This record gives sequence, structure tokens and C-alpha cells, in this order.
Amino acid sequence: MKSMIAFMIPNPQKDMYFELQEKIFLEFGGKKLGMPPHITLKIPFNKDPEELAQMFDGFSSPKFTIERTKFYRFGEYVAYDAIGQSFEMNKLANSINNTLIDNGVTLRADDKDRTFHITVAKSKGRGMHNFPAYQVANKLNAMHHDFPPIKVNKFTICKKTDKGWRSHANITLGR
Repeated sequence: MKSMIAFMIPNPQKDMYFELQEKIFLEFGGKKLGMPPHITLKIPFNKDPEELAQMFDGFSSPKFTIERTKFYRFGEYVAYDAIGQSFEMNKLANSINNTLIDNGVTLRADDKDRTFHITVAKSKGRGMHNFPAYQVANKLNAMHHDFPPIKVNKFTICKKTDKGWRSHANITLGR
């Protein structure tokens, strides 16, 4: 079964991202996003989510706060909100990697370095050049955004279902 690990954006920021996503979708089109606003910590991989929840039972990592920086794009198909590359976020991602490796999970070679971000808009598919991701990012940067800092106090193990990605277990951070 496919699983992924993500930090789900809490309210009030989650609602702010939903509003941005709706505005962009109405103006530029693209694809409705299949998950609530989140930061992917581990890209999808094959592992039972229940086994993952057991692996992370007793996991210890400090809580921290992150701040958004600026809107950017990945090629012509994704517009995203960049997250400051905080030491704490990298440390959390490395701790998750180490826990997975210690429990026999093989990581993909391309899943080492991440650009932590929150996807705001996507084209309907890669190779579709009718989605102006650069215009979306420029428009978003020109708008006023009053996003408060985001508190990271848990991450979520998600599982792939026939209806899309669903939360399976929350792992609470301590200290």
C-alpha cells in the first residue's frame, strides 16, 4: 500500500491557502488539488501506513515554527509557496529518514533533498504547456498576504485510497 508523510497546514493558514487556491483555479484553471494544504516530508512510497504508525510510536522531535517566504514555480506546471529552509524542518525530515532506514525502509535516491513548499496551483498534467505557472507565481507575489507563522507540532502518515490521499495517523512532536 502506498504511504506518504506530510505536515498538514493547520488553521487559520489552511483556510487562507484554500482561498488562494480557489482564486487561482477560477482565474487560471489547472487542476483541483487532491489534498489539503501540506508540506511533503516523504514522497509516496510502498509501505503499510499501520506499520509506519508503529515505527513512529514514541518518536521524539521538538516542536517549531516555520514562515513562508515567496511564491515560486516548478517549470510550467506547479506554483508553490516556499517555506524558509529552517534548521528544524531539515532536522525533522532527517529524523524521519533515519527512523525509516533503521526500520528497513529503502528510500528512493531522489528523495534525499527536498524543497519544502506548499503547492498552490497545478496544471492538469506534466507536459501541458497551457498553464502559466510563472504568471500565477507573479500574481500571488503581487497580492498582499498576511500569513502568520505556522506552528509545526505534528506530522501525518497518509495512505493512498481509491478516493485519493487520506490521513491515517498523526505523530505528535514534543518538547
